[in-house]
Amino acid sequence: MVLPDQREIPWHRRLMVRVPGIVVGSVLVILALVFILLETTVKPRLEEMAEQSAAQSGALIKEELHKRVTIARTLTQAIARSAEKLPRDADLHMAVLPQMLDSVGDAGLIAGGGIWPEPYAFDPDLAQRSFFFGREPDGQLRYYDDYNEPDGPGYHREEWYVPVRFIGPDEVYWSRSYVDPYSNEPMVTCSAPMYREGVYYGVVTIDVKLSGLRELFERSTRAIGGYAFAVDREGVFLTFPDEARIRTQRIDELEQEINSFLSTMELATEAPAFLSIASALESMDHDAIGRTRRLGGYDPAIAEAMAEQSYQITPEQAELIVGVLMSRRDDPQRRQLTVEDDLQLGESSVVRVVRMPDTGWKIVTVMPTRRVFAVTQQLYRTMLFLLGGVMILGLGGTLIVLYRDIMRPLQRMTSALGRASAGEALRLEGVEQRGTEFGLLATTMSEYAVSLDRAMADLKRYRDELEERVEERTRELQENNVELESARQAADAASHAKSAFLANMSHEIRTPLTAILGYTELLRDQETSQLSADQRTQAMETICNAGQHLLTLINDVLDLSKIEANRLTIEHVNTPLLGILAEVESLMRPTATGKGVAFEVRFKRPVPTMIAGDPTRLRQILLNLLGNAVKFTETGSITLIVDYEPESHLLTIDVEDTGPGMSPEQVEKLFTAFSQADPSMTRRHGGTGLGLAIVRRLAELMQGTVELVHTAPGQGSCFRLRLPLEPLPEAAMADRFEAVNTEPKRNASNDLLTLTGRILLAEDGVDNQRLIAFHLRKAGATVDVADNGRIALDILTRARERGEAYDLLLTDMQMPEMDGYTLARLLREQGESIPIIALTAHAMPEDEQRCLEAGCDDYASKPVDRVALLTNCATWLGRSSGKGHRPKAA
Repeated sequence: MVLPDQREIPWHRRLMVRVPGIVVGSVLVILALVFILLETTVKPRLEEMAEQSAAQSGALIKEELHKRVTIARTLTQAIARSAEKLPRDADLHMAVLPQMLDSVGDAGLIAGGGIWPEPYAFDPDLAQRSFFFGREPDGQLRYYDDYNEPDGPGYHREEWYVPVRFIGPDEVYWSRSYVDPYSNEPMVTCSAPMYREGVYYGVVTIDVKLSGLRELFERSTRAIGGYAFAVDREGVFLTFPDEARIRTQRIDELEQEINSFLSTMELATEAPAFLSIASALESMDHDAIGRTRRLGGYDPAIAEAMAEQSYQITPEQAELIVGVLMSRRDDPQRRQLTVEDDLQLGESSVVRVVRMPDTGWKIVTVMPTRRVFAVTQQLYRTMLFLLGGVMILGLGGTLIVLYRDIMRPLQRMTSALGRASAGEALRLEGVEQRGTEFGLLATTMSEYAVSLDRAMADLKRYRDELEERVEERTRELQENNVELESARQAADAASHAKSAFLANMSHEIRTPLTAILGYTELLRDQETSQLSADQRTQAMETICNAGQHLLTLINDVLDLSKIEANRLTIEHVNTPLLGILAEVESLMRPTATGKGVAFEVRFKRPVPTMIAGDPTRLRQILLNLLGNAVKFTETGSITLIVDYEPESHLLTIDVEDTGPGMSPEQVEKLFTAFSQADPSMTRRHGGTGLGLAIVRRLAELMQGTVELVHTAPGQGSCFRLRLPLEPLPEAAMADRFEAVNTEPKRNASNDLLTLTGRILLAEDGVDNQRLIAFHLRKAGATVDVADNGRIALDILTRARERGEAYDLLLTDMQMPEMDGYTLARLLREQGESIPIIALTAHAMPEDEQRCLEAGCDDYASKPVDRVALLTNCATWLGRSSGKGHRPKAA
């Protein structure tokens, strides 16, 4: 009997097609029913829940802000009621107010507060007599008397004071937001009126910190995937996710530069994507004023009076203040809008705005539009995943069962029958029952083939694995050889650079030490005591110059160390550009002209006279570049070419010389630390190879570059410095360079400087004791010496008990038994107000900050500059004889 071939069966009637088709069709019908149910019932409900989640985030923020507002308002009104009843006794006010400010127990919220009577209300002889306490960084309250200056504008004309005259006794007024000039924190002021016997008496204020708002807003909006921020009554930001974007500097009404936040419209001007939100917030203010006008609660006379009585309130701001004051009790204003491309999120977002009636602040919550549908989409994806998984599992299981239990045994049976029909023996006897009937038939027939295939497969796998292991081991050996060779070359180069650097440093240190020790011995030798005055002066100048050279070497190494450790800071202060150029020219020209080399400074275009930058680092860069040019140029000229691009605020300075030039091999090592272009340069001219490396890294820290423009052997070199430096608004433009002789001159007034007062010097070094005490006594001061901090503390304590207190304390910071840090800290804890000047050989910026934090008033590094030390002592002795200890900045 001949069995029909499987290929003769139509494909649509085969079991491998019909059974999976039934499974897939059933799953698709179920999927369609579930989709209809989600669209008609589940999706609207989920979208509503998502919107409620966003609204709840805004409500949580509003509730938290309301708690802070309530605390500040309650405290302000409580102090106002107490101040109305207090006698006009300054000491009593000074005692009561700090206790009430600390009664809240939240130093992170309350930044300070004050009592501000009307002019001449507290004291008929004083126009301003206020009592204000501000909180220091350590949480302590300190009294400020700045607002009582008779020459000032008067606190009764401030923005936080004038509107309070027009509110009721049980109301408060919230000022515009501002950045505190001392702590650089955002704040607002809550003000409440005071009355005595029914007559307006003045204002009580509480300063409220806003520094924790950003964390609150981020925490409250984390669940909705968006962000939130708040603005004050005038649209000025209280907080924003990217605070750097909203920080700015303004010129206030007294023409002083202050830190501040942008308003919403100012941010919209810089970032048009924010315009729709800013317009919505501004329209809410106009609606508030219009609503007040319609309800008859708006009084234009009050707005006019506010603008006239305060130099900080414009007529437009006064109109908004009156509108907010009159409508805040009954104006639960809310807005909602959709923006296509949000400034922060960069996508379509839903914006909700809620206005706080008491303060006029507006809370803005921004949620991406996709989050509204996120739950629905997640549910869709989950259902599709589940149904797809069911379909795949069902279809796969069907195919597996169909193929394993029916098709595969059937194919094997057909093959066995075909071989049998060709004359081979069909071995079906003695088949063991395993699985299904078809499986029982096919299992025995395939056992031998399976065993053989398994053995062949194992053999092939073992061979492939062995080949892979051999190749992998070969690659590892090659890579290790390459790494070892690179490491050996790097180690050789490092060892060579270290040896060269140590040799250079040894030469650079021993050369000036030879001069110092030699001339010192010459001055000490009795046989040479008959040296002329000029010879002795020359010897002392040589010793001084050699010491300065050693100090320069140490400073170069320290600068490079600070740069490598990312601890070097760049200042941004007013810098006289022409003065620095003139100073550098006056220092370099004498050396150049002494060698017969011409020196010229030339301007390509006008340059500003004053810029904002770091004068010390700019001077250091120019002196290094010009110093190299003067050192290596024997004949010809050196030219300093200055150019300034006003559009890009880019300062370009070229240093050209006609020196020996450099080869390409020398150029490759030019800006590498501890190396010089040519070893012969070290022998001829000295140097450690740090100068250009420091110059390039300083320029990079100032956002600029230093590069070699051109060089060739025998044709000189040209280095170019580029720095982005903005001119100051008041700077003039100079079109040519006028040399100014900035050579240091001996200031005769310093020689005649006289110190009057008692000074205690705490220093454990005998040589330093003698030197410093000699300078101080020569200037006229009475000086006592203590060998360590413990002795100095005892001397100061006994002197204070006898009523013979010292006027100034000079203390070393590293001493046995008790160091200068502990001494200064103990004196301040005991309430001692004596001025303290720290003397230390530690010259890092963090060392100066550590001294000031310990309680010192000033800082001087060693080696001591006599003129600077005497001038510093004279300054603090004058303050000591005046108003006492300098107050710490807030």
